[in-house]
Amino acid sequence: MAGHLAWPRLVGMVMAVLTADRGGNRELIRPGENFTSDSGVIILGPLDLPCTVPAHASLMYANNVANFLLHVCRDGQIDVQTQDEVFVGTLVTCDGRVVHKRVRKVLGSAES
Repeated sequence: MAGHLAWPRLVGMVMAVLTADRGGNRELIRPGENFTSDSGVIILGPLDLPCTVPAHASLMYANNVANFLLHVCRDGQIDVQTQDEVFVGTLVTCDGRVVHKRVRKVLGSAES
């Protein structure tokens, strides 16, 4: 298949070629480079992807934790927001009681 036919013609589409370090499976792959094709497709050709994933995963986890804490804290204190779906979904105990439904079920407690 010719390289110009290998890519969908979707401007702004991002394609990460996981086999770029082995040359990929298309003639348009440029191992180690990120570029935009003539048809507007953004093509990522990372090298040794498994080595980069842990760093990105750790950064994403750290950002998630930081954003969660910014969401649930007010003036340096945790603001118990029982109407907030995100907060309630992560709250396991409150005032010495297990309040998370699934945790209560695992513990065999019907307490609410």
